[in-house]
Amino acid sequence: MSEHDLTKLAGTFDRVARYFDIVRPLFIGPYRRAAEYALDRLVTSNSSPSIMDIGTGTGTLAGAFAAQGAKVTGVDISRGMLEQARKKHGHRVHFIQAPAHAPGRFGDDSFDMVSAAFALHEMPTDYRARVLGEMKRLAGQKVLIIDYIPNPNPVITLVEHVEKSYYRQFLAEIDDQLKQLFNNYEKKKLNHFMGLYLCDTGVRR
Repeated sequence: MSEHDLTKLAGTFDRVARYFDIVRPLFIGPYRRAAEYALDRLVTSNSSPSIMDIGTGTGTLAGAFAAQGAKVTGVDISRGMLEQARKKHGHRVHFIQAPAHAPGRFGDDSFDMVSAAFALHEMPTDYRARVLGEMKRLAGQKVLIIDYIPNPNPVITLVEHVEKSYYRQFLAEIDDQLKQLFNNYEKKKLNHFMGLYLCDTGVRR
């Protein structure tokens, strides 16, 4: 994605930020379950594992991690989304405005886990691969993706078509992209349209 594309994307989310959490009830339960599941699979002596949440939006997943004792950094390109996130979770999550492919000057394996929820299907193939590579670089143990799984819901297909997302490409490509980057990953269904992809980076702390 070009700088122009990223600026346009940020502007789109800026405009809808104040209304974005209308759909939060559909996501909060699965996000909490996914956060608990992923945290249970970390190997760490630290009672507060470190998490970076990329494309954090209004902070729903970041907040779910923080509620379970994690030290969380949330990253998003949209200033408007981060304003909403800070209102809800600013007391326990550190938020940074940055694009997904360059979330900050962090060294390799800076976090126990790096997550992204409903962000990757918004990205074209090459940019998605770039972001996944950065997530792997930053993650000491796990990369967690929460996003669409194949489903027959025509409403979702219509919404994503209107949004001009890369929904169909994501579903067709994500497994191959993960196989190329990670030795091991697992998929787990969270509800009828959403699942988690939990990837092992092969690094242990």
